[in-house]
Amino acid sequence: SSGEDLCQEIESDHRIESTVIGDSVNVSISLCGAGDKGEIFLSAPFRAALGFLSPLKPLPSIELKGKGQALPVFRVKR
Repeated sequence: SSGEDLCQEIESDHRIESTVIGDSVNVSISLCGAGDKGEIFLSAPFRAALGFLSPLKPLPSIELKGKGQALPVFRVKR
């Protein structure tokens, strides 16, 4: 997935942690959980952002928590 997100670093005396939050992060996590081991899923906006047509298989749209409508997805063909 792609989009604008927020990255924040949190420093203490002993370590630095970072986190990324945003809608595209949530979509990416959901897409990772939707496939089987080794599968790569792309959202339609990310596919469009690639600028070229790699070998992709369109899949049925999937429902994601917090989204009003189903998200079109594609699987990378090997």
